[in-house]
Amino acid sequence: LGVHGYWHNALRRAFFADLTLADIQATTRGIAAALARRGLSAAPVPYYRPPFGFHTRAMRRGVTSAGVTLVTWGVSVTDWPRWRAVDDIVAPILARVRAGDIIVLHDGNNLAPHSQQTCVDHPALAGAVQALIVALRARGLEPAPLALVLADGAAG
Repeated sequence: LGVHGYWHNALRRAFFADLTLADIQATTRGIAAALARRGLSAAPVPYYRPPFGFHTRAMRRGVTSAGVTLVTWGVSVTDWPRWRAVDDIVAPILARVRAGDIIVLHDGNNLAPHSQQTCVDHPALAGAVQALIVALRARGLEPAPLALVLADGAAG
């Protein structure tokens, strides 16, 4: 699990370490609050995926101050719209993915991230992940925890 930014579209924050730090802290507080509402404890969130993959030196300083690791990806498709079907997500990923790639997927619909009514799990995402695991294994690729992929130096 990683954070992607509380203020996703505020790229201005990327130019200030303190604003990046505040963004990550707001996101982790939001995760902790959401889990607490379900009676769950929050686990540390060790990764930060910068919105749009855009990052600066200042952002990297803020990420370091937050005690998390900045991670980028090798494969991204337009998976966030709610109308996307499983194959709409899986096919373009399989067309691009290679060994060591990090695949980015979104678990919300990106319309109103601070609204409990509209930021809900993407209806096709679970099926897409299941299909991806089967297809990747059929190609001889094994999905792995991000920590393992980063330790191998294969992506990042």
